[in-house]
Amino acid sequence: MKRSDDIREFSIELPKLKSGKNEFHFEVGEKFFGHFEQPIVQSGKVEVYLELHKSLNQLDAHFRIAGEVVLACDRCVLPFSFRIRSEKRLVYTYESKVVEEEAEYDEVLYIEPKAHLLDVSQEIYDFVCLEIPIRKVPDDCGDECPNNPLNVLKAQGKIGEVSEEAPVDPRWEALKKLKSDN
Repeated sequence: MKRSDDIREFSIELPKLKSGKNEFHFEVGEKFFGHFEQPIVQSGKVEVYLELHKSLNQLDAHFRIAGEVVLACDRCVLPFSFRIRSEKRLVYTYESKVVEEEAEYDEVLYIEPKAHLLDVSQEIYDFVCLEIPIRKVPDDCGDECPNNPLNVLKAQGKIGEVSEEAPVDPRWEALKKLKSDN
C-alpha cells in the first residue's frame, strides 16, 4: 500500500478511546482506492461504520460496510456498478495469547502495547475486496452485449453462425453409428 497523509483519516488515536463503546464513520471513495497498489476497485462510494469496544487488553471491532463500487466487466470490460453490503468483526489485542472467547471472531490482530495509532485502512480495503465476486459480469451483460468478444468477432465476420445444414465430418457419422448399435 502507498502511504500518505491523505489517508490518515483512517487512523484512530488509541489513547483518546474511552472504555466501552466508541463509534467511527468513514467515507471511502476514489481517493482511498488510489492509495493501494493495483487496486481491484478503481472508484465507488462506500460508507463504513466502525464500532470499537475498548476493554483492558483488547479492542473488539465491528465493521458495517455498505455502498457501490465500479468494476470492469470480465466479459466486455465496460464499467458497471456493484452493490456491496457486509459486516465483519475483528479483535485487536495487546496480548500475544488469544483468549478462547474470541474464537467467534473472524480474525485476531496483535497491536504493539506502545502503539499510538490504529490504522484501519487496510482492513477496510480488504473487507471491500472480499465482497467482490470472482467472476465480475453484470446481469445485463448477456449474449446480446455488443462488446461481448464473441459478438465483436461475429460483427467483423471472423466467425459465422453455426447452421444445422453444415456438412458433417464422416468420422462423426461413424461414431454415431457405433453409439446407436449399442
